[in-house]
Amino acid sequence: MRRQGASTSIVAVIGLILALFGLAGCGASSSSSSRTSASTKPTPIQRATVSPDQRYARCRATDIAVSLTEPTSAMTGEHSRFFVLTNHSRETCVIDGFPTVELYHGSHRLPFIYHYGHGMYLGVHEPSRLRPTRVLLRPHATAEFLVAKFRCESRGGAEASELRFTLPEQSTPLQISLPAGGGGYGVSALDYCFNGRDWPPHLGNEIEVSAIFSPRS
Repeated sequence: MRRQGASTSIVAVIGLILALFGLAGCGASSSSSSRTSASTKPTPIQRATVSPDQRYARCRATDIAVSLTEPTSAMTGEHSRFFVLTNHSRETCVIDGFPTVELYHGSHRLPFIYHYGHGMYLGVHEPSRLRPTRVLLRPHATAEFLVAKFRCESRGGAEASELRFTLPEQSTPLQISLPAGGGGYGVSALDYCFNGRDWPPHLGNEIEVSAIFSPRS
């Protein structure tokens, strides 16, 4: 009887040990399954943020028509003109930066000194026009730029009869005729100042050119 009781006790102990191993195995399997599930969770896709105006191409010379605004309300000694750029294409385009300008008297290029983005008059009209900003031009929308200089202190000289310019990052020139005598407004005439026997550069022969800006800015 003792031998049979001892044998029964051994069987019971073995059964308990096997049961404990079985529980441990289930726990490990559950933990492994949990880790596998966590590791296979899909990673969210990161999408690039695109500014609205980056979807559009730069304005080309063939997209743009140029015209003059009404004469400006000039500061003391100022002669200046605002030039209007109109998108006459069917597509929206982006324009920013400075136009590269040259003033002509007939076929003769006047040897002005050009200053882009700085001068005595640009900041007076609107300081933000000293720095380029991206302008979104929808069909028929407009942008502008300013050309300004100090008056000639002496009589005589050559009045600019034409403005030729290129848009930023473009090579095809645009041009517009300028009315004689500033179109009846002397402060709109852009004269190259003649002084004595030579054409020396001086304050009246320095041209200030603004960045292209939206008229709403």
